[in-house]
Amino acid sequence: MSKLNRRRANRGLRRLESDKQLGYVGRRHARNMAGAGTTWHLGNLANVVTRWRRLGQTVGRAPRCRAMFRMFWRSSVHRTIMMGRWRFVGVGVERRRGRIYVLQIFESRRNPGNTFRYP
Repeated sequence: MSKLNRRRANRGLRRLESDKQLGYVGRRHARNMAGAGTTWHLGNLANVVTRWRRLGQTVGRAPRCRAMFRMFWRSSVHRTIMMGRWRFVGVGVERRRGRIYVLQIFESRRNPGNTFRYP
């Protein structure tokens, strides 16, 4: 997240703060993607995250974190989402079979909540 915040700061954008509720949703989805060995967007994100204003998400799979960030940054769609007018981010990461699976969720409201029972 520090690399993302540095890129945002270089463009005059607000620093993103971590949100544990969004991170929990991200970790659950990253675990599911790793188990399946593939990636997909969380299609029901707007139903899973509660009390939200605006939501965005990026998903990916790569051998290392550096490669993942580079892949996100080189994609104009992912870059646009990461540079959006967000205030909070939750990141879920799962490592399996030599790859990392990532879901980043972006939101404008602190602690929006989710429909899962947070441990």
